[in-house]
Amino acid sequence: MSNPSNAAIADEEAKGTITDDDEARLSQGIGPQVLEGDSGNTPAIFTVTLSTPADFTVSVDFEVSSGYGADGAKAGEDFVPISGTLTFQPGDTEKTYTVQIIGDTIAESDETYSSLIRNANVPINVNGSLAKILNDDDFSIFLPLILR
Repeated sequence: MSNPSNAAIADEEAKGTITDDDEARLSQGIGPQVLEGDSGNTPAIFTVTLSTPADFTVSVDFEVSSGYGADGAKAGEDFVPISGTLTFQPGDTEKTYTVQIIGDTIAESDETYSSLIRNANVPINVNGSLAKILNDDDFSIFLPLILR
């Protein structure tokens, strides 16, 4: 402040605070689609994003679960089960975690499984994600096919 009119300035400097009104929100992207392979493990990478960088540490838990129904992937058989916590440091906007898909040579349908994020210290926009294990083994058709 300077040049007062009919007043005196006791302190020329002032401090102000800008409050961040852009609330950070978490979302989990669409789950990966991965060929299962014939042996060993194939990585399937899930991505969790923060809508805007936060000034503080953000944490969120994740867990991968078996699918449902006849085409549901089974933990321990089709993929290695995993759970944990992702930590976003101030300024971070993206984190990933990896699910290991277990390869086999069994001809089967494509299989689905799911991932869930929860227990975050900021709001969650999208907490669930479906992923797919794509069959890469041939189906066998035996001929002759006789219809009566």
